[in-house]
Amino acid sequence: MAHDPPPVLRLLKKAATLKAAGYSWESVAQQLKRAPRTVRQWPDRYPDVWNRLLCEAEDRLLADVSGEAVAFLRKMQRSKNEAVSSQVNRYLHTKRLETRRRPPPDDDATSEFWKEACRKIEAMSEEEQQEALRHEILQLAPQFGLMPIPETVNATPAEPRQLERSCGADDRGGGGVS
Repeated sequence: MAHDPPPVLRLLKKAATLKAAGYSWESVAQQLKRAPRTVRQWPDRYPDVWNRLLCEAEDRLLADVSGEAVAFLRKMQRSKNEAVSSQVNRYLHTKRLETRRRPPPDDDATSEFWKEACRKIEAMSEEEQQEALRHEILQLAPQFGLMPIPETVNATPAEPRQLERSCGADDRGGGGVS
């Protein structure tokens, strides 16, 4: 069951949406029926939430604007004015070529890193793999705000069927640990 966000969160989301669209703090305050001084303080009082909501609002706005721009350009492609149509087609073609020239997300250095890591892991015995995994968990967990419980890090794996049931793999049609 989804719960409604607290009132201040709803206000912050509306304010972020308005700011992303270019509204002044005074306009935001007026639309939210709050004092301008109050709404101006929200980014400082709630920096993490504010930054996340503003980024989300900007992403939504840019997606909307981009969609509208493409629709407008597509309409201009079919213009009876051949000069306009030709210019728009060249522009769209150039943009398409630019997106094709972008490097793939995985660069060679990253791929080589993972290939080498896989080679090292495959060369280890099962006990060495488990020990390396325990070591990594203990090293990395604090960076993510987690503190591993020593008993769970050193525990032996559960029976595969038991693990599948606890993960809900049977409901998804398979998967789980083999």
